[in-house]
Amino acid sequence: MLGKDDFKTEEGQAKGYLALMSEARFRLHAINLSYAAKSELPPAIVRENCFLQLRMLCELISLGCLVAHGDIEYGAKVEKSYKPRFILEKLKELRGSFFPQAVRVHRPNGRFKIQINNEDCITQAQIYELWNLAGSILHRGSVKNIFKGPVANPQDFSDVFYWTRLMTNLLQEHLIVLEENKVCMLVGLNEESTGQPKISRLEFKEAGGLDISSFDLKP
Repeated sequence: MLGKDDFKTEEGQAKGYLALMSEARFRLHAINLSYAAKSELPPAIVRENCFLQLRMLCELISLGCLVAHGDIEYGAKVEKSYKPRFILEKLKELRGSFFPQAVRVHRPNGRFKIQINNEDCITQAQIYELWNLAGSILHRGSVKNIFKGPVANPQDFSDVFYWTRLMTNLLQEHLIVLEENKVCMLVGLNEESTGQPKISRLEFKEAGGLDISSFDLKP
């Protein structure tokens, strides 16, 4: 079992992040399965399950950032928190570039060519927005206001599709900078041969070389 001290090592960071991304992959799949079963359940219940998964994905991304940057001393309060805003704002104070960036990877002639592509991807600010939105949908409210106000159309899943698309576009293939201009972690959510998450740790050398260490989930 991995502990916080393991996240101070390259291997521990990779293993911990892989475990979280494996869970993220299943939660994205759970959204699709829930929607596919909407004819068998009340639509409001299906929506709630979808937003539960989206809220958990917000937390997984936040915790993933902590694991990937496990070399930072961020304090006991952050270690005990599950709230994205609290975690990510603290990381922002301690390390400027820490949030995942969506990429497209090309390998012409066996060489890495990485293109940042954050268009139509969930942002750090939207993580906070989605987490709060999902919470408001999942909590029924107090007895004082439970029957007040307009009720959202439970048949409308456009917001679920929107947030799921942004989340998928970010996580499908992304990069996390571990050390500015020196080390990064390239993450694929579905490795072609296994369908499992895979990490390539890229370390750029001063002379122009590149060291690559690969990590995946062992069967």
